[in-house]
Amino acid sequence: KRGDDQISKYLTIYGGVLLGLSFLFITVFLVLTSHHVYKVERTLTIPARAIGDVNNNRNNARRVAPGSVQGENEDRNIQNRHALTKQALIQSFLYILAFIVVYFPPAIQRFKNAKDFPVWLFWLTSLFTPLGGVFNILIYTRPKVLRLREDYPNASFLRVLYVIVLTG
Repeated sequence: KRGDDQISKYLTIYGGVLLGLSFLFITVFLVLTSHHVYKVERTLTIPARAIGDVNNNRNNARRVAPGSVQGENEDRNIQNRHALTKQALIQSFLYILAFIVVYFPPAIQRFKNAKDFPVWLFWLTSLFTPLGGVFNILIYTRPKVLRLREDYPNASFLRVLYVIVLTG
């Protein structure tokens, strides 16, 4: 039949273009977001993690000798200067990784011939495609879970995740 396979070819081409553009836009957006966090954090006079710490604010108000205990705290603050930028980069990387894990196996499956399609790719697609929302929940709640684990170090990861997800 004439034109029998044309629709499938067009859908494959447009689907691949759409997938590639989606990946490009997500990557560019997350890189720009991380760069914005870096620019904002660079203007802070003290590290972002130390803003709410009363003891740290008192130590920064007076000059300290570079070998003292307060000097060690100041050195630690300098090392943590870009903590927000690091966290933004990790979050961005995790979102990009989740996108790759969820959407690339079906894309490979679409471009492969059904006869040449390996069974392991079918199972990979069947396993990870429905888990896209779960990956997003885990990535989105990750900073809150890490913060709560700092406050309650004896609590398990699953318990803290459960509390975070239930409380919103």
